[in-house]
Amino acid sequence: MGLMLMFGLLASVYFRSVNAAPGETGLAAIGFLQTGSFSNPYLLPTGPTAHVSPLPTGLVAAIYAMASGNSPLARAVLSIVCLAAYGLNTVMVLAFCRSQGLGPTARAVALVATCLVPAQLLPSIIEYRQWDQPFAALILTAGLLVCSAPARPHGVFRRPDIAMALLAGAAFLTSPSIVPAMMVGLILVIWQTRGGSHWLSMMIRCGLIMTVMVVPWGLRNQADLGKFILTRSNFGLELAVGNNDLATGYSPLDTTIHPHDSQAAAERVATIGEVAYMGEMSAKAIAWIKANPYEFTRLTLIRTRLLLLPPLAFGGWLPVVGTLAGGLLLMTLTTLKWIGIGRALLRRDRIVLWLAFCLLPIAPYAITHVSARYLYPVFFTSLCLCCSVVDGLARLRPNRITRKNTLPAR
Repeated sequence: MGLMLMFGLLASVYFRSVNAAPGETGLAAIGFLQTGSFSNPYLLPTGPTAHVSPLPTGLVAAIYAMASGNSPLARAVLSIVCLAAYGLNTVMVLAFCRSQGLGPTARAVALVATCLVPAQLLPSIIEYRQWDQPFAALILTAGLLVCSAPARPHGVFRRPDIAMALLAGAAFLTSPSIVPAMMVGLILVIWQTRGGSHWLSMMIRCGLIMTVMVVPWGLRNQADLGKFILTRSNFGLELAVGNNDLATGYSPLDTTIHPHDSQAAAERVATIGEVAYMGEMSAKAIAWIKANPYEFTRLTLIRTRLLLLPPLAFGGWLPVVGTLAGGLLLMTLTTLKWIGIGRALLRRDRIVLWLAFCLLPIAPYAITHVSARYLYPVFFTSLCLCCSVVDGLARLRPNRITRKNTLPAR
């Protein structure tokens, strides 16, 4: 792990000028520094926005404030922050193996996939450094760790219900895609740790924690945008970008309607406002889907295949070997994951847990569009499932007969 972190640190500095565009998150962070409100994430100044999530945008804004904007230093610092998130995810995968009593073979698989062949490391610290996926993965893995052993007070989180409420609140403020999984996890924790009448007090306590964390963001959006939005405002836009005559199922797609890439679209947002524009995009997408049901079905099947059986190109990249090692690793982990899902279904054991943390976060992309970035949040939770499968296969080996067992009884 130390070698992996050193490699990531060097890459953070070396690739500081790669992926220099700030993207919507970076532009909104710059808008926050200039206006005091998350704003202007598009080509033109368009005013307040809920297109981005507040926690990642606030982090980017803080780094920009200390490093003179979107500078090479700021990008290097962002990469180092994402490197820390990657390292914490790795630690939590190993903590999962320990909490579940998995053997050395499973831990070896975890270290190979994260440290020895770190094909997902460079994408996470360079391509995704201004997005929410590195932090969404961190929240999701932490949630799985809590849910997998909620009754152990000596574990990483001593109060699993409070921990899950905090993580679910952070999910609302970080990435909408992981919110359903975290809510399912919260329900599982309350169900598994219930006792007598305590479940009601646990639900009230968790509800209050999430309300305090999330409602201020919704009130801000109501005041600045005229709509109470608890996560982000851009689902209608993503639906329209992924469902049109030029769509293929992959990202990137037709960007003529995206205000970050299209001058005309940005002017339209500036004229009617972000909420109204997102409403127009949602209506446009729904109209296209109704007019082209066969094509929408075909695209949905393509996107589902990309999500469930991702291509080798989604496996990440490493110097010298390129995408080969990452693609082979992805193929192996995908096979193990589906063995684990099948085993859970047959045994009716933890199937809700694995479906929630390995598949539910990527489900919305089946009707929008798919890229490797959207699959990253479930990389570490899926690795936990793979480690469980490998441990189960390792325990199937017959025990070796030792010399001690063959000695005659005296």
